[in-house]
Amino acid sequence: MIRIVAAWLILGAGILAYPAAISAADAQPKDARATLELAEWATLAGRFVQADAMLDLLETEGSTEIADSVTIARAELQMATGDVAGATMALRNGSGEAGGICRRSRLLGWIAGKNQEWNKAILMLSQAVEKCGGDASLWNILGLALAGKREHAASLEAFDSALILQPGNPALLSNRALALVGAGQYEAALFDLREAIAAKPDSAIIQNNIDYLSGVLGIGLKRMAGDSDTLWAGRLAKAGEGARDGARPQEAQALFAGAALLQDRFDPRIWSLGLPTENRKAE
Repeated sequence: MIRIVAAWLILGAGILAYPAAISAADAQPKDARATLELAEWATLAGRFVQADAMLDLLETEGSTEIADSVTIARAELQMATGDVAGATMALRNGSGEAGGICRRSRLLGWIAGKNQEWNKAILMLSQAVEKCGGDASLWNILGLALAGKREHAASLEAFDSALILQPGNPALLSNRALALVGAGQYEAALFDLREAIAAKPDSAIIQNNIDYLSGVLGIGLKRMAGDSDTLWAGRLAKAGEGARDGARPQEAQALFAGAALLQDRFDPRIWSLGLPTENRKAE
């Protein structure tokens, strides 16, 4: 079975910037709401340490007026860092009155999806997009939940809806590739992944998926100028996995053998994967 890895990226990370009049470095909030706004922008911008510090300050001060909004912001920070348990705990601590249906549904749907509770996530998010159809992140998480349940056609529709709202978003392109692979559209998936890496060149997940699908399709890899021997070996091994899963045994053997020869330390597992099948059994 051909598999690539879902990114589960939040859409704001590395894409949205602070408003021109606000920066985490020099802003001096005059009240709790201004601090909360800064914390939310810091999360969207991927400045998690700063967001955490500002939320800590708000929680320490214990402002009852915005306590539930701080709870939602804390849960969204945990979601951005992939902390399912932390996001769940944060939501339990709130009254459930703040955030509105869009933000709460996104959080609860994400938690359900990460716990592989696909039906729960799909039901919740499907209801939410009826009222919040302009929220690309809701469509994104719905698409991931549908892909998790292997409803690939519906998943593609969800990602297409998200990309109408945020064209060229690398997280959405990467995640749509997941649905395309599930639907057997490998070339289209690789095209999306290449568009995504052009927008987010530092994403290891996207690059790994490109290398894997290149192996599936029998497309040779190109070593990048910044690839160390270790990094290049990892890319070759990932392409080897793709070639193996794509029923290209000879190409897989060559890729695994090349990876083994480049590694600093001898890895018998990778070397074994590079051996002909009959020799591997003998090992």
